[in-house]
Amino acid sequence: MTPIEQLRKAAEKRRDALIKQARGEYRKTVRELRAMSERLDKPVPKKPRLEPTGDFSTMTVREAAETVLRKADKPMLLTELTIEIMRRGCRADECPRLVSNAVRITLLYHAKQGRFSRDGEGRWCCHC
Repeated sequence: MTPIEQLRKAAEKRRDALIKQARGEYRKTVRELRAMSERLDKPVPKKPRLEPTGDFSTMTVREAAETVLRKADKPMLLTELTIEIMRRGCRADECPRLVSNAVRITLLYHAKQGRFSRDGEGRWCCHC
């Protein structure tokens, strides 16, 4: 086996491992959504509706998270918050995983300043 073939096989192994990891994360997220759906006795939508409503499309992630959490009657999980932010039009055309990461980073950053907090179950609330 030539060195090029060895490099190609090593790259294929790394690629396959990353694909396997991504599929595992996807399955975990789908299981979480189904569990939440069962708790709410509502069917899981195939894909969240991403219709812009209001002027959320011009808001930053922090502003959108504040607005959603203030209007919510209870703290929300990161997944719930991300879906609601995207449904209302903030970064609606982007990949949900990237938006979720942006929301998480924003919440963690502003939690240090006392704007957001997370309880023991991982639910976020706003202190604005």
